[in-house]
Amino acid sequence: MGRRTLLIGGAAAAVGTAVLARGELGHLWWRLPGVEKPRVAGAVDFRGAQWVAASSANWRRADRPDDYGIDRVVIHVTQGSYGSAVKVFQDPAHGAAAHYIVRKDGHITQMIRELDVAFHAGNRGYNGRSVGIEHEGFVERASS
Repeated sequence: MGRRTLLIGGAAAAVGTAVLARGELGHLWWRLPGVEKPRVAGAVDFRGAQWVAASSANWRRADRPDDYGIDRVVIHVTQGSYGSAVKVFQDPAHGAAAHYIVRKDGHITQMIRELDVAFHAGNRGYNGRSVGIEHEGFVERASS
């Protein structure tokens, strides 16, 4: 083993130890290839919500709030029916989905886990730090 290898190895070990000491590995471990944070299929974050999965093309895996703090809620209006919103969020070509859809009768459907980032706000920064809630109805019709 050469001196250069020894120095590089020592530096890597020192950096690794520093990362562990700061607790940063807890933010990074799930990003390693082949390592996934445990998930329970169909589990919801809001008790009473129904789980209907959005297309995985419309969100990205994360570990919120550990890697991104959640400090806001973004409210959307479907400008259509509940059924059309579910269908659109399950379409990988759509490129967007919210964490929740609230139907006119109050029924709540969760489509993306809160610890993951939904593509709903059209802005990476807002997406990373918010939960998106879509409400069935039309903006111009207050009664809907």
